[in-house]
Amino acid sequence: MFGNIKKRIEIKVQKASKFLYQDILLKNSKAKTIIMIVGCQRSGTTMLSGIFEKDWKIKNFSEKSILSSNDPKKLRLDPLPEVLKKMHRTNAPVVALKPLVESQNTVKLLDYFKNSKAIWVFRNYKDVAASNLKKFGRNNGINNLRPLIENKPGNWRSDKVSEKTRAVVNQFFSEDMVQEDAAALFWYCRNILFFEQDLQSNKRVLLCKYEDLVTHPKTIVKEIYSFSAVHDLPEKIISGIHAGSISKGKNVKLSPEIEHLCESLYNKINAVYTEKTKLNI
Repeated sequence: MFGNIKKRIEIKVQKASKFLYQDILLKNSKAKTIIMIVGCQRSGTTMLSGIFEKDWKIKNFSEKSILSSNDPKKLRLDPLPEVLKKMHRTNAPVVALKPLVESQNTVKLLDYFKNSKAIWVFRNYKDVAASNLKKFGRNNGINNLRPLIENKPGNWRSDKVSEKTRAVVNQFFSEDMVQEDAAALFWYCRNILFFEQDLQSNKRVLLCKYEDLVTHPKTIVKEIYSFSAVHDLPEKIISGIHAGSISKGKNVKLSPEIEHLCESLYNKINAVYTEKTKLNI
């Protein structure tokens, strides 16, 4: 118990110290570099956001932040002019944000925010499905798919979903479907957006493979910093990263059709990643 209290105090002290450093010692830079973390939930995006949080020259906005203050659930971004104003209030030369529920609008965000880059984090679909159900509850896969099926207005899950993707989900969806199938199918719906937005051809988008991030953190984070054109990598920010969550979903059983669907998409994303990064790891 005392260890947890000590850890919480250390985090609060670190955040306060970082705030004072940025507020007092840094001069406000109007030409900020903006890094957006996008992709599917439970893919390692929180880990990457946590890495940026440790860098004192980066103002890091978590998924729920003042950038989403108008949304009742504090997830969807405020009107972009308001978001930009809030980001420019910080003195930090680099701003990082995690608008996961806006991943379908990655191109729009890149077009609006000048000097911005996007990092699409992807992870094995079985691991994501297992993590999703463990974190949000056994019904979460079906709860995520239902708004998509209903084409519910204003819901981020149904936003910009193509008719092709909706037809795929309609083929498999039912209220009593296997929960793991539902969670994996939602992984498919979010990651197919990468190709539907032609992000594989966008030079301002970098793929980040979770499994490589946790097994070779220095190499991958250095690549992210180089791509983002920010300052040199402070190596201390990658401390504490571990590979303990790899293959957590190895025992997840999926129907053959959904497994084939997800495996094909995973291989397609991984092929782009391998071709683009060419990292020696």
